[in-house]
Amino acid sequence: MGDPNWWKDNPCPLHPGWGLQDISHLDHAKLKLTIDTDDNVKEVMVVETLIYRAFLAYPKGKGMLYNQTRNNSSEALEFLQQAEDKVVSLFRNCQNAKIGYGIVINTFRMWIIADASQLKEFQAKLEALEKDKTHFPKHKAYIDVVRAYILSRFGPRWREEALSLYQDAIKEFPRNYQWLFGKALMVGREARHQRVVVGWGCRLPRDIRSIFKEEETLLKNVLRINPRFNLARAFYGQVLHNLERCPRRAAEEIKEALNGDSENRTICILAAKFYRVKGPFSKAETMLRELVRRVNIAEVHCQLGCLYRSKAYHTNDAVSFRKTALHHFEKATDLDNCHYPSRLGSAQMNAMLGNKEIARNLYMDLFENEYKDKPHHVSNEFKALESALESEAFDPPDSTKFLHRLIELAVVLTDNADSVLQVPFRSLDHTIDKCLRKLETLSFHHRDVDIRQDARLKFANSNLMLQRLDVALKLYNNLYEDYKANGKVRPADVIFGFGKCYFIKGNKVKADGNNELAETLWKKVFLFADELTEIGDQNIEFGPSDELYADVHLAKAKASSSSLGLTSDTPNLEPGSETWQHLKLAIQRGSLEACYIYISYLQVLKEYFFKADCNIPKTLAEIQVVCEVEVPLHTNFTVTCQNGSKVSSDIIAKKDFIQTAINEVMGYGIIITPDSVGESISSITEQIIELRENRLKYELELLRSKKSNTWETAYKKALSDVIRVARNMLDNCISVCQVRTKLHGYTEVNYIGTGSNGSVPFTFDHGITRLWQVQAKAQH
Repeated sequence: MGDPNWWKDNPCPLHPGWGLQDISHLDHAKLKLTIDTDDNVKEVMVVETLIYRAFLAYPKGKGMLYNQTRNNSSEALEFLQQAEDKVVSLFRNCQNAKIGYGIVINTFRMWIIADASQLKEFQAKLEALEKDKTHFPKHKAYIDVVRAYILSRFGPRWREEALSLYQDAIKEFPRNYQWLFGKALMVGREARHQRVVVGWGCRLPRDIRSIFKEEETLLKNVLRINPRFNLARAFYGQVLHNLERCPRRAAEEIKEALNGDSENRTICILAAKFYRVKGPFSKAETMLRELVRRVNIAEVHCQLGCLYRSKAYHTNDAVSFRKTALHHFEKATDLDNCHYPSRLGSAQMNAMLGNKEIARNLYMDLFENEYKDKPHHVSNEFKALESALESEAFDPPDSTKFLHRLIELAVVLTDNADSVLQVPFRSLDHTIDKCLRKLETLSFHHRDVDIRQDARLKFANSNLMLQRLDVALKLYNNLYEDYKANGKVRPADVIFGFGKCYFIKGNKVKADGNNELAETLWKKVFLFADELTEIGDQNIEFGPSDELYADVHLAKAKASSSSLGLTSDTPNLEPGSETWQHLKLAIQRGSLEACYIYISYLQVLKEYFFKADCNIPKTLAEIQVVCEVEVPLHTNFTVTCQNGSKVSSDIIAKKDFIQTAINEVMGYGIIITPDSVGESISSITEQIIELRENRLKYELELLRSKKSNTWETAYKKALSDVIRVARNMLDNCISVCQVRTKLHGYTEVNYIGTGSNGSVPFTFDHGITRLWQVQAKAQH
């Protein structure tokens, strides 16, 4: 272990390979509150919980957690010490556990502490564990479970990866009931989340039923191994209830769990939810009121609010129960300002009690603030919009906007592979059809002409989103005629809608193999884009006309290269090819996805960097301009990172990935073999890197300064820097080539890089490589 930093390759929450950097929009305080108020953490996966809690105390990294508090190393180290103590007491005879947990805990400590003596102590522990781990290969299962547990706390975006890690660990230890239970909780959360979006009132969709059945199977296995695990039994009763079968068996399981541990708040809440639906009401009320006296937390008040809200639907004294429900929802939000169900409940109750103005403000607050609960913000907004429309607290203009947005979210939730959460396809058809009917009524029957026109445009746009293109085109035609008659509709919106319809039609016929018709339809899209440009209706960086241009160019880029992939190991993209040209044009129009595809071809960009007709520095500068825009075009794609993790919905993380790739192009990723080269060669590579950086700065400055009309001074300075560095680099290159070829001959000089298969040709760009070879041959 000659490298003093060898331990940095060890697994722990701060290792980049764990993928915990991409949690920038989660609420740090809420994560802490959730884990600190869970009384089951003292019994279920205790070591994993303590390591996770240490990570929340010391996430190490600017912007890693939303609203991040200062890193608290002493608190983190305290939790890690508690975790180590638990390992000693719980796993006295399990060497695999001691090694697996020990590696994670001590590596985490190494990242945190600054004291040299402590560093030496923990490094010695790690060295001992390194020697032992080869004799106990199953230790990796304990490492995988720590990572799976932490990922599971961050929401559905990490579900697939966490489940895979749980599965790998369970293969090694199939009778570890706590790991089985951890996996069951993840599966159950996913099923319940999807069920909430679809609605509990409709028939259980087959896809969601299969997820509930997976949870049921896992919980059965847990109880088979440990029949006295009361918390698992309560969840088992819940899943039987959610599967809408065996209500008597569900009641028996929940009753047995309560009898086994009546003090457990999670079991009490699960039981109260069951009795709230199945009755008796008095039993649920007594249980929750007793729980409030014991633990005054937001979730219990929220459940009381839900209980009284449900009761209000089935009694003559509805007002009294709604007021009581409102009291508990408000109490819950006092305790946890980000408790979304309680905020939504407050809005609903105010609307039902006739407090329309208060209800409107509460709903608008929900729409304008995501409450930092990023993993669920789409489904949260969806349910809030449904509630707002049912409340009848909003006038027609707002209702029109909400109906359109609800359809948009329904499309995202059912038909978007990059969505964090997907519900079964067509499961929201009832909601969509209801919204379309309301929009159609407003479009043609409302007495106010402005409201009619606005609703008709949103009705057309909704049909476009649902790809009901013939209906959408008919509505756009109708709107265009109205515009010519009375000018009530902005022509840009209608023209853009036309363009989108023809673009989608072009995509469909292209997929069917009708290339000629696709080209004809896409040409129409360009005509609409030209018309939008003439109108000049663009008050943002990349406007409607840019979007139409970018749509077609990106589609053509993908179509012109059937082998086009989205990772860094894709086949070489030929500079100057049709794919290359269309990607560049899409980038110029603001397409972030085109930026990602282009930058994925790292080796091509490195090799052709200085080739004049490729103009790579200019395109890289244009990519940086796109990344500077808050919301560029075409953001709906998935980035695959080097560690295998995926980023689907975080635009900032996608931009960061692209910028990192640009930096790699600039730095070239050169590896110099110390034994075969001297300082002169190293100096040249440094100058080439500097030259690349200056070339990019020059292009970027030129792009920006042309827009601001202040480019002369910056242009001259950047250009002079380029010329100076280029001159020095070329002079040194020729000089060193002459010296090296005299000493070693042509062949050795031409091989100074190292790759996976040993020495490989040193290929900067064609121009510099040719210069190197010509000089070497001349001297030889």
